[in-house]
Amino acid sequence: MLDRVLNGYVGAMTCEHRHIEQLVRRVEATLHEASTNDRPAEVMKRLLAEVEELELCLTRHFQREEDGGFMEDAIAAAPRFAKEAEGLLDEHDQMLTKARELVHGARAQARSPRTDWAVFVGELRTLIKQLLSHEVRENNLLHRAFNFADGT
Repeated sequence: MLDRVLNGYVGAMTCEHRHIEQLVRRVEATLHEASTNDRPAEVMKRLLAEVEELELCLTRHFQREEDGGFMEDAIAAAPRFAKEAEGLLDEHDQMLTKARELVHGARAQARSPRTDWAVFVGELRTLIKQLLSHEVRENNLLHRAFNFADGT
């Protein structure tokens, strides 16, 4: 029975990570469309909405993880992963700060395409890469932690 509970728990976290990945893929598709179609206003507005949605989703997701959420439970189940989990949690602030900066950048781009488009695109792609790597590492840690729930 405990195995089913843990599997459900890890499954819920994995599901959240999949949702984030889906948002990221939408942002990437819109970013590609904007880049290949000379950044039409409607595409730029959609990109802004998607970046804002991603930032809000990350804010809520990271808050759940930090406020007695998945990572705390993983550390309690397998203390040997505490340092790794703390490192992952430390990445949250940096990624949220960058996501918020990119929301402001997307707003500026939606108002008037500027010459710093390449900088904006590069920073957004860097955040996406960091975020996807982060979520994969969290999933891996959760699976390992709950497989070693004896604390070893």
